[in-house]
Amino acid sequence: MKRRLSFAAAGLLVVAGALFLWARSHPLDVNDLVVRSRLRLAGARRLQAAGLEALVRDTCVPGGPCRCVALVHGLGDSAETWDRILLDEEGAPFPRGVKVYAPNLPGTEGSAAPASPEGYRTREMAGALRSTLEPVCPRWTVAGNSLGGWVAAWLAADWPEGVERLILLAPAGLDDPTGLSEETARTLADPTPEAIQAFLGKAQASPAAFPKAVLKQIAGRIRSRPSKSMVLAIRKEEYLDESLSAVRAPTLVLWGEADRVIPPSQGPKFQKGIQGSRLELLPNCGHLPQKECPAAVRKAVFGP
Repeated sequence: MKRRLSFAAAGLLVVAGALFLWARSHPLDVNDLVVRSRLRLAGARRLQAAGLEALVRDTCVPGGPCRCVALVHGLGDSAETWDRILLDEEGAPFPRGVKVYAPNLPGTEGSAAPASPEGYRTREMAGALRSTLEPVCPRWTVAGNSLGGWVAAWLAADWPEGVERLILLAPAGLDDPTGLSEETARTLADPTPEAIQAFLGKAQASPAAFPKAVLKQIAGRIRSRPSKSMVLAIRKEEYLDESLSAVRAPTLVLWGEADRVIPPSQGPKFQKGIQGSRLELLPNCGHLPQKECPAAVRKAVFGP
């Protein structure tokens, strides 16, 4: 008996050691497990609709009021970028009477790839997003970050009856004379660990250094998504400079003051182009407000 217990204990130690080594060498995967577990415990689930996978959290009850919110991620990112918006935060529980869809854009994670490369154009992805959202709710609040903001703006322009509010978080989509937007697109189309460290330094208000192993994992993850296809699909005619006037939804543009990925100087152009829109600059915040400044994003999306 003692011998069997000794063998069992030794086996458990071997397994524990292997798990420890795996966790040390795969920190992103460990973080994913934690985030996904928290999302499941909070009641979020993954659904497939019209070819797109979405993270969904729904606190609406039959017969009660229900607001529908769509959250659109950026280039090289995924729906899980919105975890701090989907989860209960200390002092800011997830609201009641809200149905939130955070879709993965075409070709990302569990979402089907488009039938042709043209399907990665921003306006085409907005059409795919509409096909997912329209059967669920007739009216939506739509928030999008970076390239997701570009997609969200096209969705609002082409589906005015379906988008009742628009929130743009450091959106892409305008001609950028500084060249920063193009540099970002090149970086995320074919990322290296060194380029990712430089990108994160520009994206964060308080840049942190990451071990090379982590940077290598981040770069590999971005390469596994259709970032390059999305960049190659960009066409000048889909820039928003001459099309913002088609957006009729009440619009809030949020921009981190520390954003060095897409310059905050683009913010007034969006504000001027969309009639009646408001621009708010966020201090101590970079290119990913949903990560660095979730309280401001939650307030914009759900109200105070």
